[in-house]
Amino acid sequence: MSTSNRDINPRDKEVICPLLLQLNEKSDEIHMQDVLDELADYIVEETDQSATRNMIKSSWSKRIFQSAKLMDIKIVKKGVCWESIFQRIQEKISDNNYSDQDLGTTSNGTLSSSHSSTSSNSILKQMLTEEDKANIKRMFNALDPANFWYLKATCDQAAKDNIDPESVEEKMQRFALGCVYHHPCHSLILDLDDEHWNEVFSEDELTELHEYGKPILRSLPKHLTAQLEHIAQLDTPLDAYRFGKSLDHDPVAEPMMAWLSLTLLNTSHLFLKNDGDSIHLYSETDKLYRLWGFINTIFDGSNIRAISKEKSSVANSLAKNSKRKLSAVEQLSNVKMGHKMDTIYVSGNIELGCLEIGGVPCQTKAWHDGRMKMPFVMKDMLLNIVKKAAVKVDDIHIIGYNINGEEIILMDMDSPMGYVTRIRRLNEMPYPSSSGDYITSIVPLLQLAALGKIIMEDTLGIIHHTPRPLTVSNHPSARPFLPPCFLPSSTTSSPSKKSKK
Repeated sequence: MSTSNRDINPRDKEVICPLLLQLNEKSDEIHMQDVLDELADYIVEETDQSATRNMIKSSWSKRIFQSAKLMDIKIVKKGVCWESIFQRIQEKISDNNYSDQDLGTTSNGTLSSSHSSTSSNSILKQMLTEEDKANIKRMFNALDPANFWYLKATCDQAAKDNIDPESVEEKMQRFALGCVYHHPCHSLILDLDDEHWNEVFSEDELTELHEYGKPILRSLPKHLTAQLEHIAQLDTPLDAYRFGKSLDHDPVAEPMMAWLSLTLLNTSHLFLKNDGDSIHLYSETDKLYRLWGFINTIFDGSNIRAISKEKSSVANSLAKNSKRKLSAVEQLSNVKMGHKMDTIYVSGNIELGCLEIGGVPCQTKAWHDGRMKMPFVMKDMLLNIVKKAAVKVDDIHIIGYNINGEEIILMDMDSPMGYVTRIRRLNEMPYPSSSGDYITSIVPLLQLAALGKIIMEDTLGIIHHTPRPLTVSNHPSARPFLPPCFLPSSTTSSPSKKSKK
């Protein structure tokens, strides 16, 4: 019996069928392993994490072969290895659960950690316990009101109403104690892109929260700005390719110009023949290196390195293990790994930013990465810098890039005043989708990449030029001014303790 369109999930058909066509054009013989390698990101993203290995293998094999049959394409099923996909799903479960346990398979082959497996959006729906709420209240009550951040807009309105002004911390506390679910505000992280704050702060207050301190948009180097203005006047990818090829520069003495030249050649080349039709089929790894590689290569020749391939954040790991104690009344807890990021930006032992990428557009993953996972990692990076160097906390900026499919958002984290850690974002910028919008899309993306580098280099310069005095370990005066990130009790309790209850 022939396979009909109705037998295939429309979304699977939209992704798998074009890929098979693309592979069929390159070779007369398509191997199942090649298909899996190309679909790995999609499979990891779409797989139910409670599924067993056999279920995953059977389900996806069926979808792939149904699509191949529909298109009359033959697939060779020899030497197929699913282990890398299983491992990536395991890592995803671990990351979503904040688990510090090694993942394995249960007796029935289920991919799981020692905790029950949850869906990819479990971290977005983590309910607070009564213990959590008490700890949050205790944390806010421990803050010194003398250090609170009072907005001018708040003070002006309070004077008109003849009442005492309320600080930013007090407004955040009121919202935090009313939350049912875990939210960044419990770590005093104020993400100004979060719609919740529109109900907490007035429009004038939000404007002041955005504009206080150093601006997120900084001036770019004049020589780069001049070249970008010239590129903006071009018409086609071919014009950009020729401009990049003709750009006169010394690759050693002028690394920024070398980056600009190579970026124009590499990105415009994608649109010279096929008009970028196959871009949405790229795997997550391909997108990081082929589409968005210029975000990282801009650091070539600088003191900052972009380390990719799922590197664990040292700052985040140190924060998670900050309360470890020698075995006494309770047993010594296991070491917890920091969150794995797709890229971490480091200079020596200083972490200055991070990047997360999703291969296919997915709002849940974008929110998980950009609104929960990355803010906590970025705050841990900021705290680690303040702990190591005697810098003013309001001088430090941590950068994050959140890529969702073919769109990127730049995040800037700082602590401008009081106990608040603020996140401001640029509007999401799309990757070029065709030769028609290549020029208008690539110019702001080049500006974004340069902006992120400048902010990180400014922060690094401040750290390197700030003297470091000797301090006494664990002395109250040497403790971090900002409170650490809050972790709900469900993520900090060990499985062994749970099993004894």
